[in-house]
Amino acid sequence: MVPLFCLDIDDSVKGSVLSHAIEVLLDYIGEKQFGEMFIRNESVTHANYDVPPDVFATFYRVVADTIRDLLGTDWTAEMATAWRGVIDELSGFVAREASDATAEAGHAA
Repeated sequence: MVPLFCLDIDDSVKGSVLSHAIEVLLDYIGEKQFGEMFIRNESVTHANYDVPPDVFATFYRVVADTIRDLLGTDWTAEMATAWRGVIDELSGFVAREASDATAEAGHAA
């Protein structure tokens, strides 16, 4: 997906994406005020940037892997299990949204 960030010469867009992703994740595992809907909406928005749903869905896996690598031996089995559960749920939202969008496009044609 690097080519999609070709104009992001100072990494500010990538930083903003990561900041939003963490904010959404914290909401999702906490108060659940907007996280799920934000992820659903962004998966559709990113499809317009030619980001396939399966690539969009892998983003939190990359975040988790990066945090695991940074924590090293402080990364626990409980953390891994928690991340896996959240990632599976979020990936499910993205997959359902992609399926719904495809079905809607088919009905519109």
